[in-house]
Order: sequence, then C-alpha cells, then structure tokens
Amino acid sequence: MTHLTALTDTFTLTNGVAMPIVGFGTTAATTPASVVAALDAGYRQLELTAGSEGAVVAGLQTAGVARADLFITTQLKADGPSPVPANIAATLEALHTDYLDLVLLPAAAATSTLGAAWQALETALAAGQVRAIGLADFQPDQIAALAQTALVPPMVNQLRLNPTDQQPAAVEASKTAHMVVAAYSTLAAGALLTLKPLRKMAARYQRTPAQLVLRWALQHDYLPLPRAQDPAHIQENAQLFDFELSFHDMQVLDALQGRSVTPKRSR
Repeated sequence: MTHLTALTDTFTLTNGVAMPIVGFGTTAATTPASVVAALDAGYRQLELTAGSEGAVVAGLQTAGVARADLFITTQLKADGPSPVPANIAATLEALHTDYLDLVLLPAAAATSTLGAAWQALETALAAGQVRAIGLADFQPDQIAALAQTALVPPMVNQLRLNPTDQQPAAVEASKTAHMVVAAYSTLAAGALLTLKPLRKMAARYQRTPAQLVLRWALQHDYLPLPRAQDPAHIQENAQLFDFELSFHDMQVLDALQGRSVTPKRSR
C-alpha cells in the first residue's frame, strides 16, 4: 500500500512524473466556489470534464494557486470531430495554460482510431504539451491491443471503481502494465452512502460513509476522484489520512462486489 499522509502525496508514473494520490473531480455543474473550496481543502489535482473549464479557471484565479503546484487531468472527447491536436489545443486555450499534466484516451473512441489517437498523444507528450498520457475505461483486451503499437506505454487507466463494481480483470491488467489505477464514481453517484453495512462501519469509525469508501480506494492503491459541490462535503472527502481501515473491514467492503445499488445523489 502506498504511504498515505496527505492529499499531496504522490504516485510516480512510469516516466517519473509525480501525480497526487487524490484528485478533485469536476462536472459541467461545478462552480468556481467549489473549485476554491477544493483548493482550500488541499486538493492539487483537478480532473476536468467537458464544460468545467470555465469554473476551474475562475476558481484558480480566485484561489491564486500557482499553475506549477497543480496537476490538471483531462480526457479527449470520445465522439467529437476534432483531431487530437485540435482537441488538446482547445483545452489549453480554455484553461489559459501551455501544458496539461495528464490527458486520457477514452475506450469509447472508435476502435479504428485508437492507435492513431494514441500516436497523436505520444507526439503531444514529446512536444511538451502534455506531461503524461493514459487511458480511460480500457479493458484487458484493449490494453493488450494498444501495447502492440504504442511506443510510449500508457501511464494511467481511469476506471469506474467502487466496492460494488471492482472490475478485477481491468485492474489487474492495468497494474501488470505498470499503470496507476484512477477510480471514478467511487461513491456510485451517492448510492453507496445508504448501504447498511457501510453506514454501520462508518458509525464505528466515527467517519462518513464517503470517507470510508475513499479510504478503501486508497488502501487498494487506487487514485480516487471524488466529486462534490458542498464545501463541507469537499472538506470531509479530503480528511482521509488520520485513520486506516482494518484488514477485516476491507474484506467487508470488498464483499459488496456485485451488489445492486441505485444512485441517490451526487457527492
């Protein structure tokens, strides 16, 4: 397990780039105030989605955090007409920056274009527009196929991961390929927060259910990407380093694999 002390602890990617072990996820609904709250809570990795760029820029201007102290992750559009260079250029312009820390290639992109898109990311990496390149939602067969042509191996695979949806094959393939595994939807859009075993465990630890799930991800050496709008929830989600889940409780959470849950709310 990675040594865990703070949000700014890092994974070291295969090219030597340091990546904070927790990221703050954004959406089109993210506000500048929530970005400021995340930065105030100590987050230094921001995971962008389409439509969140304006709020991120406004939040950064208010917070006054230096670009060099941030790790900005974004994902290529899966179905847009823009080629990869134009896609990256548009993101750089929207963020008023001259580089991105990590760009991910989504598995949802057309299979016939994955190889060409990856080559374009390799070019952006060599040009210094991007510091690291990775994947999103790639499964073992796709990882193996890309490895046949990639000159630079992917450094990250971002997967939907939580105790009810653990994707063991994709996780194993990613770790075997020396990729950091980033976990999105760690709270299953809030659905996990109402599960009785989790709530009982949270009461015993005197923590929130969200904190337990995020800690579960960290103890599996995943990089969680929690999303929240409420400053109190943002702060809670950052408080993960003064407790540890026991081996038994990790097993209890792992045993939730395959459990059917219904999203309740965003967290």
